[in-house]
Amino acid sequence: MTSSPLPKVNITHPGAEPQNNTIGMAAMAGAMICLIGSDALVKLVSERLPLGEILFVRGALMLIAMVPAVIMLGAWRPLSTVLAPAFRWRLIGEVSAVIFYFAALFRLPLADVNALIQFAPIATMMAVAILFREPVGWRRWSAAGVGLIGVLAIIGPGTETFSPYALLVLVAVVGIAIRDIATREMDRSLPGLYIAFITALAITLLGVAHLPFEQWSWPVRNDLLALGFSGGFLLGAYMLMVVALRRGEISVVSPFRFTKMIWAIAIGYLVWGEVPGPLASFGFVLVMAAGLFIFFRERALEKSAARA
Repeated sequence: MTSSPLPKVNITHPGAEPQNNTIGMAAMAGAMICLIGSDALVKLVSERLPLGEILFVRGALMLIAMVPAVIMLGAWRPLSTVLAPAFRWRLIGEVSAVIFYFAALFRLPLADVNALIQFAPIATMMAVAILFREPVGWRRWSAAGVGLIGVLAIIGPGTETFSPYALLVLVAVVGIAIRDIATREMDRSLPGLYIAFITALAITLLGVAHLPFEQWSWPVRNDLLALGFSGGFLLGAYMLMVVALRRGEISVVSPFRFTKMIWAIAIGYLVWGEVPGPLASFGFVLVMAAGLFIFFRERALEKSAARA
């Protein structure tokens, strides 16, 4: 669904795949298509099934596919690793992000939700600067301010298009910031597949916890197919993002994350007839421009520090 902080990938060790930015860019663009495809299928199914049931059924289907991979690839680790504070906070952030993101997705245009969620990296930067006192210059703070203006333009408080459900996306953004900050503190020896598996398990259990408060509706074949493909798209997005970050330079492939917005607008129009208004479109541009500026500014500072 959503994006994590970019890991520093060592591509110089023996046996590493050679860098190829073309492959990296294609993989990142493909990952974004998979992510928006997964979200769109969930939004379609939400017209018939409640949130908890969707999380449970999709999660169960994902776990069935992931268990053999975790075992065969030797990615399993003792469950005691989940008790580490950083891992627990990561799960809290991820679960919170998922529940509020989907709650908003079911009620708002696909493009609006995805535009608002693009503010997550900016929110993470702001949280890290405040909590860990990491230096953030006036340029990045100014870009964060521009991003906030973009968020307000998308939400449109006081306008006819305002919906309180947009505030749920901002809660999801807070969850993503918690997840991303916790990820920084996690044991780096833990396999990504194991982390993904535990995360999927936690979200599935979240769906189970919702079931007593919802009216169960037996999913028909099309619902199961949609949720199965949604889970498959999500796993595909994870794998493509790994390829993108290993084969391409981070500074080259990461901006392709914003291609997700293009697909969100296109699918929203083709499937639901959603057309972003002028104010929301202006907000899209501001949020994406702020995110890109902060990203490139951070990369420039990292290169300067490396040369010093």
